[in-house]
Amino acid sequence: MQMSKKWTRASKGYRIFDWVIGLLLISCARNPPIENLYDEIPVDTLVIVDSIGVLFGDSAYMFSTISDYKPLPSGATAILDESTAQIRTYDSTGNHNMTFGRFGDGPGEFQMPSKFVQLGNSCWVVTDMLTGLINTYDSTGKYISRWNIGNSGFSAVTVLEIEPLDDSSFVSYNYTFLPIESGFVSKFNLSSYNAFTGEYLAEYFSWQGDIKPDMDEEVPYFSFTTDNDGHLYISRTDSDAWEILIYSSDGSVIDTLSLFSERERIPVDSDSTRIPGTYPITLSISDREIHSGLPECHPYISALGCDSNGNIWARRGGPAPSVWDVVSPDGIYLKAVIVRNSRTADYLDIHINSHGMLGIDPDSWLSSDYTRIYRMAFK
Repeated sequence: MQMSKKWTRASKGYRIFDWVIGLLLISCARNPPIENLYDEIPVDTLVIVDSIGVLFGDSAYMFSTISDYKPLPSGATAILDESTAQIRTYDSTGNHNMTFGRFGDGPGEFQMPSKFVQLGNSCWVVTDMLTGLINTYDSTGKYISRWNIGNSGFSAVTVLEIEPLDDSSFVSYNYTFLPIESGFVSKFNLSSYNAFTGEYLAEYFSWQGDIKPDMDEEVPYFSFTTDNDGHLYISRTDSDAWEILIYSSDGSVIDTLSLFSERERIPVDSDSTRIPGTYPITLSISDREIHSGLPECHPYISALGCDSNGNIWARRGGPAPSVWDVVSPDGIYLKAVIVRNSRTADYLDIHINSHGMLGIDPDSWLSSDYTRIYRMAFK
């Protein structure tokens, strides 16, 4: 069997590399009409108030491939640029604070940095897609330690997303292409690890199987978020109803939120090539490609976030998702939030955590517009 390396470009603004796969992380089309907003529920609007990034000028503000971005305490922002192997931070007014990271093979250096989090103790965790190494740094960006999340030979682990769990651990959503006696299988899992030692702590979800064109909804993709205080929230895209599972740090389900029983999933257009909230797969083996296929309907929930009050934000599934439902941890529907787009974006990907909200045009790399991060606020 001939193995081939393959590069793909991800619509969230970063690339995913694996020994025999191309994971196409994809997004959306046009904004659908806003529906199912209850008259008795408040509706807020989230708008762009500022941005970080320039087309020409100071290199501290120029970006090529933003692979991750996160709100930080006190209104600050952190941005990972894969093309420079740097994490840059900015204060609440958008002024550059510090930069750390560089290309190389040594401790604390990167081949292809892809995802990061800042833990509750202000230490940093950064993943390297090419090597499978997890690097940790103190609050100033000084290297602490590194360990391997599982790459070995043809068994290559791709970290799709990571979120902080508490002061010393994080949750990682992984894709692994596994060799078996009869060929290869794909594995998705969501697990937690000690950030500094690599100790495996708990598994919240795992699926393993063949990738095939007619699999449709067989692969249970999911969205997840954390409250940075030991709780994890998961919504599976193949769920039969609007549902969020709440997990404790040890991997046990402690509650289930079930709302909006009257809602129905939105059918996927026949000419669609991507669905927000899913990770379609293309395998390149020998001289052929195998595609995973697409679900028939959009998920009820295509993204999750958790704000400073511990409330859960659930983005409604659809071809161009722009409405979020905000729900308390005990399942009370608080409000709906409409995200207004930039002049160049069909919609914005929004990252929400306890420190704030940031947005990015997921298709900016396809347009003539330059790459930047949008700072968001309520209108």
